[in-house]
Amino acid sequence: MLNGLERTERWREVTDKLPPKVGYVIVAQGHYTPIGSRVDWHENAKCRYAYWDGRDFLEPNGNFPLRTVTHWMPFPRLPSEEAMRRVFRELLAEEAE
Repeated sequence: MLNGLERTERWREVTDKLPPKVGYVIVAQGHYTPIGSRVDWHENAKCRYAYWDGRDFLEPNGNFPLRTVTHWMPFPRLPSEEAMRRVFRELLAEEAE
């Protein structure tokens, strides 16, 4: 374990490793503007989900490639059903107050 997360649930650089199987992943996507012979990176990078088809990161609908993905990670596992039920009961109790 790594601070409560499994090693597979960390950001990975696309230059180091790509997703091992086809499916949805979380990506960090930069935003850039080509200016002559240089690239100007903007600070409005975003985190989103994308579809990995084994070759490219694509928009979730699978139609357009995302060219500015720098990092990716798998979706984390869902909390246990018991934990979700406990939190749901707590939220319902707060609403009833």
